[in-house]
Amino acid sequence: MQVVALSRPDQKTASKKHLSFFAPAPTHAIALAEIIRSSTEPVAVIVASGNHAAKLADSLYELVPNLELIDFPSWETLPHERLSPAAETVGKRLKALHRMLEIQKGVDHPVALLISIRAALQPVMGGLEDHPPFTLKRGNDYLLPELSLKLIELAYERVDMVSRRGEFAIRGGILDVFPTTANHALRLEFFGDQLEDIREFNVSDQRSIASEVLSIDLYAARELIITPEVGRRAREMASEFPGLKEMLSKIGEGIPVAGMESLAPLLGVKLGPITDYLEKPGSWFWNPSASKPERSLWLTPTRSSCTQPGMPLSRAPALQSIFPRVGSMNQRPSLI
Repeated sequence: MQVVALSRPDQKTASKKHLSFFAPAPTHAIALAEIIRSSTEPVAVIVASGNHAAKLADSLYELVPNLELIDFPSWETLPHERLSPAAETVGKRLKALHRMLEIQKGVDHPVALLISIRAALQPVMGGLEDHPPFTLKRGNDYLLPELSLKLIELAYERVDMVSRRGEFAIRGGILDVFPTTANHALRLEFFGDQLEDIREFNVSDQRSIASEVLSIDLYAARELIITPEVGRRAREMASEFPGLKEMLSKIGEGIPVAGMESLAPLLGVKLGPITDYLEKPGSWFWNPSASKPERSLWLTPTRSSCTQPGMPLSRAPALQSIFPRVGSMNQRPSLI
């Protein structure tokens, strides 16, 4: 693990698997920038929250030329709730996961992954590497009915008029879709089966925006992909769990429902830590923005929110068990 200490390292923890060193709070971004610049591999930084990640990203962009930052946000819902995370959040997470897999092949520029503590502790659906983004290119031929089925498979909702991410609408030879990772909705015009034009448009007045788009990547709007195996298992389980029959029946028919992510273990979907998608990063850094007593207040509910219903807190995933080689950049020379 590569580390840069701006002050005296903590000798008490130097012999352990993790390394703790002292750096005053105002110098955290400078220290991390030096680590990222000198590293030949991507560097992962665990921060206190999404807001802290955004602030740190602004500083790192200023300090590290040609830096690529990968932001992995956490769900705004709890894993056991009958609510699904927003399509925008899912899109960002899937885009980040697929980029993490791509960088395993090597990169020629500095790369850093920013992840909040809640996102680090949250289990991630397994097998997402088997579902890359669906790419549409201008000038290629596509069958509009098949595109509609593909979008439904990606958990996009068909509506009369697109107004938010994760929706699509079809009118004649025009397909409107709002990708989960796009800033604007897109209007795809077909001449026969050929994708003739792709334009951005405002969802508020449905008017086109002057732009030139050659291709689009469509990431799924849900992390739980309803594969044939998931659908089969849902149909089998529908009769065994009367309270979940309505939800399982829809999943068995391939229809996404709100909160279906909470049933992932029941449907045989493997859950694991984010490290399942991260073999390349050789350096992990825990960069808290709060003092030790304050961190303990939000770390406990974070761990409890990441357990399955009925699981005692003692069995919830702890930071050190998921990331055994975490370097701590703390205001005081101590680890959590």
